[in-house]
Amino acid sequence: MRRQPTLGSPRILVRQSRHATLPVVATPYTVTWEPRARRNRDALPADVVKNLTDLGNALGADPRPHGSIQMKGRRDKLRRVRAGSYRLMYYADDTARTIRIVDADHRKDIYR
Repeated sequence: MRRQPTLGSPRILVRQSRHATLPVVATPYTVTWEPRARRNRDALPADVVKNLTDLGNALGADPRPHGSIQMKGRRDKLRRVRAGSYRLMYYADDTARTIRIVDADHRKDIYR
């Protein structure tokens, strides 16, 4: 399966076979911010808030972007993604098609 560029969401994946090219529409994920993540994000400078908000909303289209890492040493599927010196910690649930952002903060504070 290869990805074809599109304008906006939903993203369209194209499955190729010998006989035909079949478009498959990938439904976007629903992004929710936990109160702690929202509170930490809103306490940051305005330009960082915009970057983190845009990154969080982009997770709805691609829940595992390039550079996102599953946290080691945890049984749950907590993931993190970078935005400069700041991090978003989130869970991606494929069956419910949801992204739950649990924390957003500077890299020196987020792992505490």
